[in-house]
Amino acid sequence: MACGQVESDANRLACYDRVYTSRLQADSAEEITAQPKDDDSLASVEPAPVAEQASELAAVEQARAEAAFGFPRSTYPDEIKTLRSRVVRFEQNSRKMTLFYLENGQVWIQSESRRFLTPDEPVTAEIAPGMFGAFFLTLEGKKQRIKVKRIR
Repeated sequence: MACGQVESDANRLACYDRVYTSRLQADSAEEITAQPKDDDSLASVEPAPVAEQASELAAVEQARAEAAFGFPRSTYPDEIKTLRSRVVRFEQNSRKMTLFYLENGQVWIQSESRRFLTPDEPVTAEIAPGMFGAFFLTLEGKKQRIKVKRIR
């Protein structure tokens, strides 16, 4: 009942989660004590290693952060400083702006009108955030950096 009095949505949800988790633990403790003591009927249950769970969670969070990279700053964490991915295809639109199709499924477009030469073969691109929500793309082996905007 005390959780219902919490005003912040996130804190109220966290309170309910703690209550639910403690209830699950109490239920599982009751089930264990209610099981017969026959050796054949007891199953050995080993919890998953904490390190494994932590690495899986970290991988999921990293994937979410990369998927949000390039959209407004509030949607991805500050821990991501650059995004590296192979450019699998280059295209030019009717306004002579280059489109960059990345291996991870993202599509970026050149957002400034200066000339940008693209290589014939796929290369690795590095995209880094700049000031005021801008992003800059640098191709592997080139010094030129170009302002880009994520479109997909």
